[in-house]
Amino acid sequence: MTGRGIDPGFDLNRQIGAVEARADEDLSVIRLLETQWDRYRYAMREHAARFEHVASGPSARNYFVQRRFGIRRELDSFIGQLADEQESLCTEAVREIHARCDAESEQLRRAYYDSL
Repeated sequence: MTGRGIDPGFDLNRQIGAVEARADEDLSVIRLLETQWDRYRYAMREHAARFEHVASGPSARNYFVQRRFGIRRELDSFIGQLADEQESLCTEAVREIHARCDAESEQLRRAYYDSL
């Protein structure tokens, strides 16, 4: 072991592979979150379409139907904002995961070549 805690005889490819495997796991979690949000947004759009259909029917003049429809539109708008923020966060997380993986791999390479 050197002063840096890295054994000069370590298998560089194995360690870099482990870093990349962790990054792949992290990316799969992000993809899962994106898929879940996509499903949720789709379900919300479907529900909103049904609500609009009901609100445009014979009971459209009913105060309570219109009030619920207005609340539903506000909720849809809020969900849309959340979904946009979630998409932005996921995009940023993907960038950070790639940057972290690249930095860790580069650090391992440097430590390996410095130990030679």
